[in-house]
Amino acid sequence: MFNTKKKDRILANIQNFAESLPVTAKDKGYLLDAVNDIVEEISIVKIEKVNSSDIKLLILEMREGFKRVDERFASSEKIMNERFISFEKRFEAIDKRFEAVDKRFETMQWLLGLGFTFLTIIVTIFGYIKPQS
Repeated sequence: MFNTKKKDRILANIQNFAESLPVTAKDKGYLLDAVNDIVEEISIVKIEKVNSSDIKLLILEMREGFKRVDERFASSEKIMNERFISFEKRFEAIDKRFEAVDKRFETMQWLLGLGFTFLTIIVTIFGYIKPQS
């Protein structure tokens, strides 16, 4: 806080100054109010003043915080990479399944084509054989 002896001395000097003003200067109390406000502001500023060791401590805390954040980002990046790898494996498995389904459909398509071709040939042959009998 502000030194009370200094505060009292300043107030006494201001009061002496206010008393030395001519009588026409009516309300001299505003000077005392102004001084009180100034003293309060100075005491607040003195309380809020941060010394260099506090700043160094704050900088160290901030660096430690940044290190922790970097570690957290690194661990989350590692986890994300592992997830991407697992997703890639899943997609590869799905691709293999689709390839197997495509092979089955190709086989079925060929069998159906051969079956219809065989039926067409048989119907055509029976169509030529029946009228001659």
